Amino acid sequence: MPRPPKKMPDNLPMSETEMIEQELIRAENRLNVDMKPIMKITGTQVYNALSGKIEKISLDDLQKVKRKALSYMNACLECNTIPNHTGLCRALGHSRNSIYNHMSRNPDSEVTEYLQLCKDAFSEILDTAGLTNSANPIMCMFLLKVHHQYVDKSELFISTPAQESPLRAAKTDEEIELIKAKYLAPLD
Repeated sequence: MPRPPKKMPDNLPMSETEMIEQELIRAENRLNVDMKPIMKITGTQVYNALSGKIEKISLDDLQKVKRKALSYMNACLECNTIPNHTGLCRALGHSRNSIYNHMSRNPDSEVTEYLQLCKDAFSEILDTAGLTNSANPIMCMFLLKVHHQYVDKSELFISTPAQESPLRAAKTDEEIELIKAKYLAPLD
């Protein structure tokens, strides 16, 4: 069933996002195809489209960083996307490298602590999404290993046979010396 495009008053300009949405609805109606999968875009793209030009936020101003971070997370929530550190960096108007450089140069700053809390929260969201099958678990594992220092852990347990050690069976010093000679002689 075709969806009618939103009727906008002629005197109000449409935003770029609204124009794209209207064009997709018209294409959907022409082709009789469901375009909703195509319309799903990332939180950063929604945030960028809604906010216009990205302002480079000073990494010395905690309040501005918090406001932008919360705006980014709300945009992700609105479009049902998992927030990530790269998206947050772009929302702040910085590259990932410049954020990491700032964090390493200022390890005790409040902004660094806040950005680390955000990164940990993104890790937890990704972890939960993988565990609940809200996102592809394999992809979640990969992203957690690459961006959040998760690692596979292999443990090797070595157990001795149930029989008693020959050294424990020996009662006297002479028996211990005989056992040592028997096993250490080939090493000489």
